[in-house]
Amino acid sequence: MYSYTAYGLNIESEIQLPTLAHGSSAADVQVRRGSVIRPAEANGHATWTTPSDIYFRFENFGVIQISGGTEIVVDAAGVDDGIAGLFVQGPAMGALLHQRGLLVLHASAVIANGGAVAFLGHSGRGKSTMAAALVKLGYCAFSDDLVPVSLSIGRPIALPGYPFLKLGQDAGTTLGYEIDQSAAVAPDDNRRHVAVEGADPDVPLPLARIYILEEGDRPEIELLKPQEAAVELIRYSYASPCLGGSGMSAFHLQSCAALVDCLPIRRLRRPRRLDLLQEVAELVQRDFETAGSRA
Repeated sequence: MYSYTAYGLNIESEIQLPTLAHGSSAADVQVRRGSVIRPAEANGHATWTTPSDIYFRFENFGVIQISGGTEIVVDAAGVDDGIAGLFVQGPAMGALLHQRGLLVLHASAVIANGGAVAFLGHSGRGKSTMAAALVKLGYCAFSDDLVPVSLSIGRPIALPGYPFLKLGQDAGTTLGYEIDQSAAVAPDDNRRHVAVEGADPDVPLPLARIYILEEGDRPEIELLKPQEAAVELIRYSYASPCLGGSGMSAFHLQSCAALVDCLPIRRLRRPRRLDLLQEVAELVQRDFETAGSRA
């Protein structure tokens, strides 16, 4: 068994998860390999949700069951830890954190002015690249791909992930990372797990700002109206495929609305050009540093 810590949880795992920080306390979450029997009505569905369990079926991989916010069971015969870990740390962990009552954003984040600044978008939108560009400007990474948010105390608190960013070779080289020395994310994936200066895995931080990533003709930042912002949060939350049958749809919508009420949410448009990465990062830096100086 391996012991890790991430997102404020102690994780005991039969599967190696080398990008997570090592832990030693009693486990909040168990990850194991085993047999998963999906409900008969789940046949033909890639995702199936009940009030207590979430099931994922992945082509050429297997099945994962997430139960009660405390257990992840991986049924994937012949799949090594390197590949299984990607599914555990991605969709399975996102679903588990959702079961624990958190709003889980599909985002990467850095620390600025004592808070977490998150970049939202689907896979391939440049979340990790934006975080990596800000790290090169002197900020610490906070989380990659998943940013869980608690609203239990009336203001949004983000829980830290792990000190690695998944970067494509071209983007990593452009930003000055020693990308060739880093471990590949997967055999057929040109991205690398790049170790960066990261947050303390035991210290949650206020969520200070959110940027929705989109392509555009030139770098620009636009403050979203509340209704637009709510739609974007729903679109870029990890829980969206898991809501049916969970009994948490109303809670999820209420959480998105509450986040809109207490946090500035902006759209960041920029051309997807590597030669403009530094310019875009500096634009974002000016935006949140200016806001921080007025706080």
